[in-house]
Amino acid sequence: MKDIKDELLEKLEYIPVYYFLTKLYTNQEYLGPYHEIEKGLILLYHIVSVLAANAYNPNDFENVTLYIDGHNSKIKYYNPNESSSGLYSYKLKGPGLRTQIVVDINKSILYISNSEKCAKGNDGTMFLNMKLYRNINSLDCIGMDGGYNLFVDKFIENVIEYGYNYSQNNFVYPIRKEVSKNLTVNELNYNSKFGSFRSEIKSQFSVLASKFNRFNNNKAALQMSDKKYYNLQFRVGAYLLPIVFI
Repeated sequence: MKDIKDELLEKLEYIPVYYFLTKLYTNQEYLGPYHEIEKGLILLYHIVSVLAANAYNPNDFENVTLYIDGHNSKIKYYNPNESSSGLYSYKLKGPGLRTQIVVDINKSILYISNSEKCAKGNDGTMFLNMKLYRNINSLDCIGMDGGYNLFVDKFIENVIEYGYNYSQNNFVYPIRKEVSKNLTVNELNYNSKFGSFRSEIKSQFSVLASKFNRFNNNKAALQMSDKKYYNLQFRVGAYLLPIVFI
């Protein structure tokens, strides 16, 4: 809640927030396990996120409100009852765990996946296993790397039986090159712009590593015997990240 208050104070300052809570929010009752003012602030925060995307995102990506990305973490895994063969990461040239995060346009980490062994946890399957349809709004648009787009149709298909309505309009990703066909100048420019935009959002992994050495791949590998404990530590680190900057 403190993060939400700080973000609203930075973006709007006091008077607009006060006006929203006293004049606009009170027109309707919202159910939820929070104090009434906190519910108003949460609602306003999400409204601001959408407006911020429209105001600050580059052309062609004004509708992107969320971004999903994965990160491989270097580890030393000790568990005699479990094979370590699935841990190998080609990126790290050694054992590692992969974790996915969803970041909003204000660079706040909203959702974190379970951590999986690198050789088994690819972007697409981890994206599906996060079951984001339970958390995101049908008006959200998720930016993602090219490795995810092959699983978007499966995501849309899976959520229909749960009564959710998502389409390709809820996702943005680079344009893939077709076999024996080069991308056009406009398509190359689109991918370049998306890559620059993406790099600004996905910096949260490096920020987390700069504040907590156990998530820094340039330091000694983290020793563990259960990936669940690493994931719990990762979640706590992400939760504490805004506090570290105070």
